[in-house]
Amino acid sequence: MQRIFHTPEGVRDIYNGECSQKHHLQTEIRKVFDSYGYEEIETPSFEYFEVFSREVGTIPSKDLYKFFDREGNTLVLRPDFTPSVSRACATYFNPEHQVITLSYTGNTFINNSSYQGRLKETTQMGVERIGDDVRVHVFNTGKNIPEEDIPNIWQKFYKVDKARTREYGGNGIGLSIVKAIMDSYGKGFGVINKSNGVEFWFDLDGKAMV
Repeated sequence: MQRIFHTPEGVRDIYNGECSQKHHLQTEIRKVFDSYGYEEIETPSFEYFEVFSREVGTIPSKDLYKFFDREGNTLVLRPDFTPSVSRACATYFNPEHQVITLSYTGNTFINNSSYQGRLKETTQMGVERIGDDVRVHVFNTGKNIPEEDIPNIWQKFYKVDKARTREYGGNGIGLSIVKAIMDSYGKGFGVINKSNGVEFWFDLDGKAMV
């Protein structure tokens, strides 16, 4: 059997000075999170598929690392922290009655060969503030948006296809304006395919609406 001395495509070893620098940077960033009162949380590296399939608009299903456990459940290597932290928050906390502030550090995994020059395993650090935002939902009846097109519909003049261009704003700048506004305020937004249509959503600052 031939011995393999190199890593698979999309992952790499971190060693010597680079590894030390990475850990030092993580420590300094964590100090900033702590200074703002964010409590650390660790979530599993893999979760049930349903945790991420509900967060349509971030990572397409075809780009997830999926596998099965002994009971036949579909599991997924974590592609993003927000769904995992949201799941943990709903399990252990009560965001309806208190603001939850959590910070996280860990690796994420995305299996997409089209990401030229990008790693499939990366380290993410971030924070989640849950409980003081209001989520607004807008529902459109009609056909679903193809999953592979969802990450691109926020681009100016992007066309899902000619038949659905006007229905989803693909021939204008409406959704790109939504993205620009939400990004400027650091708020979440997305789109979810439902059985009888498409649901767009975005978060607003609940305190500002009082």
